[in-house]
Order: sequence, then C-alpha cells, then structure tokens
Amino acid sequence: MKLKNIIAILPIAALGACTSPNPNPSPVPPDPIEVPGEGFTPDYSTTFTPSYNYDIVPYGGEVAADAPQYPAADDGLNPQLTPWKYIVDVKFDGLSTPDVRMQTGCPATVSIAGCDVDLNLGDADYIKVVVHGSCDAGSLRISGNRRHMLQLNDLHLASTDRPAINDQNGKRVFLELVGQTTLADGREYAAVPSGEDRKGCFFAEGNVVVCGDGVLTLRGNYSHGFATDGFLFVNSGATLAVTDAVRNAIHVKGSSSEANAFRGVEIVGGYVYANTSAPRGKAMKSDSNIVIRGGEVNLNCSGDAAIDPDDGSLSSAACIKSDLTVQISGGAVSLTATGNGAKGIKANGSVTLSGGELTVALSGDAMQGGGDSATPKGIKADGNMMINGGGNYVSARGIGGVGIEAGFNLEINGGVTYTFGPAQGICCGGKPVYNGTGVLLAGGLRNARFPGMLEQTLTDVPALTVSSIMSENGKKLLGSFRWPVAMKSASLIFLEPTATVQ
Repeated sequence: MKLKNIIAILPIAALGACTSPNPNPSPVPPDPIEVPGEGFTPDYSTTFTPSYNYDIVPYGGEVAADAPQYPAADDGLNPQLTPWKYIVDVKFDGLSTPDVRMQTGCPATVSIAGCDVDLNLGDADYIKVVVHGSCDAGSLRISGNRRHMLQLNDLHLASTDRPAINDQNGKRVFLELVGQTTLADGREYAAVPSGEDRKGCFFAEGNVVVCGDGVLTLRGNYSHGFATDGFLFVNSGATLAVTDAVRNAIHVKGSSSEANAFRGVEIVGGYVYANTSAPRGKAMKSDSNIVIRGGEVNLNCSGDAAIDPDDGSLSSAACIKSDLTVQISGGAVSLTATGNGAKGIKANGSVTLSGGELTVALSGDAMQGGGDSATPKGIKADGNMMINGGGNYVSARGIGGVGIEAGFNLEINGGVTYTFGPAQGICCGGKPVYNGTGVLLAGGLRNARFPGMLEQTLTDVPALTVSSIMSENGKKLLGSFRWPVAMKSASLIFLEPTATVQ
C-alpha cells in the first residue's frame, strides 16, 4: 500500500524513541582568523600597491571565521532572547512522505502532498520549526501571523516546481543554521496561488534574521537565489552562500518604514558568498539601504549589461546594488565583476566607506545597446560619496572603465584608497573635498581636481608598471601605484596630509 499524500503528525511527547535533532544546539566556535573590525583603517605604506584577482572564484566551502554573537538587548535580532514555546519537527526522507511531529498543545496544522509540506503556524507565538533530512522532490511552505524560528539542520532539499522553502508568514523569521544545508528550486514553477509571491529558492515575506553557526548553500534555478520582501540581517557565526541564480543571487526588498531605518541588508559578521551569471544580474540587491559592518563578504557577477524590459534602459550587472545607500564600516569585502558595463557598487543615493577592507576588481569593457550605454565603474554613487576610513582598493581595468564616481560631492576624510580606471580614476559631478586626513592614490586618463593634490602626468606607461610618487623636491617617497593596464596617457594624483612636504 502506498503512503503517498498521508499526513503524519505525531506528538513528540508521546514518542520516547523520537531522535529529532536538538533544537537548541551548543555552537562550536570555528578557529578564529583576523577579519577587519568596524572602523578599521590600515597603516599606510609608501611602497604598498594592492593586488587584484579579476577572475571569479567559485564557492569552495568557506565558512564564517567568527562565532555566534548577538546584540545583547535586541530581541528582534537576538534569537536567545525569545522563549520558544513549541517545537515542530519536519523530517524529509527521500521520496517517502515527510514525517511531521509537534509537541502536545502546539496549535500548528499541516498538510502534505507528495513531498511538499504546508505548515500553518496560525496566530501562535514563538513556534520553532526544525527541518532536517534529504529529499530531491520536496518543499516546505510556512504560513502564519507571528514571529517564529526556522532551524535548518543538515537539510538537503530540492524542489522540482516551486521554491525549496517558501515562508509566507509576514512576520520576522529567525533563520537558524545548524550543520550543512543545501537548497535548490525548480527551473519552472507550478501555478502560483493568487496574491502569493514566490521570488526564489528561499523566499520569505517577512524580515529574515540569520543566526547559528551552520552553512546554507543554495542556487536559484528559477529566479533569485535568496529573497525576502522584508529586511535581511546576518549575525556573526552564520554562513550564507548563493552559488548562482537566474536573476539576482540575494534579493531583498527591505523595510519601507523609517522606524526600521529603511533597513535592507545588514551584515555584522559571518560569511556571505553570492554569485550570479545572469545578464544585468545583481549579486546583492536591495530596494533599501545596504550596510556591512563586519564579517567576510564575497560578491560576484559575470553577466553583461542588458535591456531592462520594464523601462527599456540598459541595466548593468552589479555586485552590490541599492536603491538607497551603501555603507561599509567593517569586515573584509571582495567584489568581482567580469561582464561588460558592470558595476562593483551602485547606489541610487550615497556611498559611505568608513572602515574595513574593500577590494573591487572589474574587467569588463564599456558597451552600448538599445540607444543607451553602460560603463564599468568600481563604485558609483548617484548622490554624494564620503570616504572616512578603511582600506579601499578599486580597479576597473576594462576599456572605458571608471574607478570611483560620485554624482554630486565627493569628500575624503580618512582611509587609504587606491583607485584606477582607464577613463577616470576618480571623479564627481559636484565638488571634490579633501579635509586633510586620509590617503588617496588615483590613476586614469583623467581625475577629479582636489585642492592641494600632487599630480604626475605620464605617457606610454606599460602594464603593471609601478610609478613612484615623490615629494616636490624629489627626496622623499610618498607613495607607489601599480598600473593594471598600459596607458598611452595618464594622470596620477596623490593626497595625504604631508603631500606638500619639500
């Protein structure tokens, strides 16, 4: 007799032989490595030149270097401050009917069709859903109206016709990662119920707070990889890796409320890897602010710019794209884009760099299409840009490339910044301001004109040549700059507090 479509719900308390995983495991900290902290700025060396890897490196199993550590008094971001009242255990076992067990008194309800589990948490507070096992043709859908936790515990789940995990509960979900979890969705989705979004392999309607010390690896075969209509907050200790996506690897609508500070993506620790090969694809996209305060972040895109069907414009691929602002104050951030017309960072508002280590490597060329053009730019802020700290290393070596560009004012208040673009190393549409702190070395055909800068005008510069920047009397080495490509004619500018020393 086949057991297909039979619902299996058994009370955990009545099953002494139940071997479900511990829903509250003790984290084991990984071996620590040094990650630039918030506000970090490297010491400046006059002989240093940054190195760039222009090739996208596939995800190789890297994990967070830090241990879980949560905001002490914020129960909206710290899962340890919530008393989880009920546990629902979901076990996938190949093509067998998934086994769903819940504690006596838990008000949740469940229905199962094949290997697709539909779990309704209702109006109950503080339910913790633990999911584990393996299935190549299953999925989990969650609905309800209250904050909850979803623990992925060594889960291997692939769907053939829908998201692997579809959390329709509009409230906050703590996504706790335990062990190694892999997810994949179908290349085509079945008919979507009216009014329901299904935007990616993992999709949540509400805010997502990633916690735990495990690894989530996923791939978006239909559209986005990891998507939420709320905000995404990544705590230290957790690892999130999107290996590829048909559209954006990480897609976050974000908060539209001032109360949540228009929060889109906020990363305070952990390890985040995202890659997309899609034309005009974004490795990380948010309608709201993107803030990186710590951890390791490795974002990659390889698609060319392509026509946006919504407005007919030529839309660029990007490693980071925010419809509002981008702020980086800590961590190690590596951005690699190989497509033509691509961007490392693109913000419709401002960009602020104030700490950590940022490396941007672009190798694509400028391109045209549909009567429009797309220029590769390492960092592009449509509004103002402020560099207050950090080690910032930017190279857009393709034809027509621009290193750093601000649509309005560009202000340097600190940090150590190297930037290169064959067309322009650094430029702005408004006023370039240097406030006497920080170091800037910028190379390109042209550069912004900062007051008090030193400039060298060069011709016939071979690729990988290192230019030495000397004091005006030629007696003191002030800095070194390596040219990523050959330049027929070039401008090299330098700013630092003692640049005018004789």
